[in-house]
Amino acid sequence: MKHFTLLLMAATLAAPAFAQQAPAAATPLPGLMGLSPRVTNLLADAGKDPMTGRMMDVQRLLKDREMEILSTEPFDAVKLAETMKAQRNYEQLMAERRDQRTLEAYLQMSPEERKSVATANSKLREAMDKMKK
Repeated sequence: MKHFTLLLMAATLAAPAFAQQAPAAATPLPGLMGLSPRVTNLLADAGKDPMTGRMMDVQRLLKDREMEILSTEPFDAVKLAETMKAQRNYEQLMAERRDQRTLEAYLQMSPEERKSVATANSKLREAMDKMKK
């Protein structure tokens, strides 16, 4: 199972850049939530990953593997646990990639821009908390 997971991850991450379709030219976003258009676009771009399609394919393969194990007799709980662990590890890898892109966006911002992000986040959290009441 470890080899299966490693193979899936390697296939996703080592894919040649030329195999990826070039993203369509995006229209710059206006400023949202009180953020400048520049900050809004930096954060929006950080949320995009050119590997998203491949990563979703890997997630589907892992989920298909899980369903295959569930429907096979005799039931193999060890294989199922390994597959579930591979799914968690892969989700962690995707989160780390997203975090790295977000960090890179923050590094491109001025101190004032970073503060505006923190302020906008606080306002959003307050609004969400009010909605819960």
